Amino acid sequence: MTKSYFIFLIAFLTQSVQLIGQDTLETSGDRQYYDSAHYSVVLGDYVTGERFLKCYMNRKTNLDSWTTYYKNGQLKEHGKMTNSNHIYVGKWEYYKDTGQLDSIVDYDKRYPISFFKAIEIAKTKDFPTMDVTETIYKDIAYWQFARWRQNKEGHGRTANILLISKQTGATLIPDDLILIRSH
Repeated sequence: MTKSYFIFLIAFLTQSVQLIGQDTLETSGDRQYYDSAHYSVVLGDYVTGERFLKCYMNRKTNLDSWTTYYKNGQLKEHGKMTNSNHIYVGKWEYYKDTGQLDSIVDYDKRYPISFFKAIEIAKTKDFPTMDVTETIYKDIAYWQFARWRQNKEGHGRTANILLISKQTGATLIPDDLILIRSH
């Protein structure tokens, strides 16, 4: 092995080891959390220091106001989503990396029964509105609400499920669908 090849190999391996430990994902970087009353503010930066995320989490409504940015600092997208299950709700604005508005999507108009309409229906059935997901049950799209209770053994929780059709608003409490969470 020549001396110049050996020096090149050492430099290459050193650079490779540095890159292996480096997080190069677009959404990487420091996140900072601030809390006030029912709100948390999450700020995230790219590893290069530019802001990539600004999120206002409202624990009272369980909705996040979500804003992301391109690496060049331009606005990328803005809208609201649920805290835990990241269901997009309301109008979302999407931007080109030049800062120009590209499109607006109103997620409340995707289905005849919107997320917010399903919340109102669940309240009339005395179901909590904190744990909401989207599901397909017997080939039909539903909003799924879970009412959790402690298992008799005390080792986890089981949920009763309320399904609300995204097309008609019809409700269903299936006896063959059970969610279980262990500690």
